[in-house]
Amino acid sequence: GGWPGVPAIRSSHAGLVVPRLLVRGEEARGWFGELATTPLGAGLPATPVFRAGWTDDRRDDRSLLVEAFREPVTDSVLSWIGLDDPGAPGAWGRVVRLGVRGALRRRVAGRWTVTAGMRAARLSGHGVASNDEIAASLEAQRPLPMPRSWWAVAGPELRVMRYARNLGRFTRGHGGYFSPQRYLWAGIGASAGRAPGPRLVVQARAALGWEAHRQEASPFLPLAPDGRMHPAGVRSGAAGTLEVRAVWRLAGRWQLGAAAAWRRSGDWTEQGATLTLRYVLGARAAVFPFDLPDAPL
Repeated sequence: GGWPGVPAIRSSHAGLVVPRLLVRGEEARGWFGELATTPLGAGLPATPVFRAGWTDDRRDDRSLLVEAFREPVTDSVLSWIGLDDPGAPGAWGRVVRLGVRGALRRRVAGRWTVTAGMRAARLSGHGVASNDEIAASLEAQRPLPMPRSWWAVAGPELRVMRYARNLGRFTRGHGGYFSPQRYLWAGIGASAGRAPGPRLVVQARAALGWEAHRQEASPFLPLAPDGRMHPAGVRSGAAGTLEVRAVWRLAGRWQLGAAAAWRRSGDWTEQGATLTLRYVLGARAAVFPFDLPDAPL
């Protein structure tokens, strides 16, 4: 809302169902793949999404991940499942991100571990203008003292991001996702969890820092410009995030996963939760960190 001709935008949705098939070995090195769809039965028809890559996590002092992906953009109901405009025919939205990412972790200077990551992608949606994105991150972590069977790490983090176009509005042709032309986040992050066991794995993450971003002016209707423009914006201030994920091994080959997330920035707050029911094709004696569901945001 807030703009003439913009319909009331739905800001929440419950009861979405996402089918997913994950294939990977239990070894610390090898290929993996995942096939899923965007949510069924809501907004626009579902579209396939996937992940496919290779990981090497055999050593305590280093690890490597490379993958290609087509993933949903879950920033808003518009970007995730699409919306219908009562004043015009046809729905739009349901944005997906197609690209590649990689991450390299190395132990340096004694107990410190440094992780560098990068992502490049093209974003597109139904009735939404296309966009390009590049992002990079750098973080250093040091172990914290914890009781037996638990672990924790903490340290500084730096993230940068850039999109070719600002498509974060909710008029037709926009995607309703955060797409700044410049973005910087610097802060302190901490992660903690329970060591893998026969029944339960739990992990939590929290971060607090400072962010600054610039969003350029963008056409009111990006696919059919008529001279009207959304204004540019520059913001900075404190930001924080909190995530909790868990997976339980149920009877037989069934697993139950749960995840919740909360994020706060200077001009928005979002929260979400998911439940995952998984059937494991191979016999398992335990659950592992890669069984954890993705954070919902």
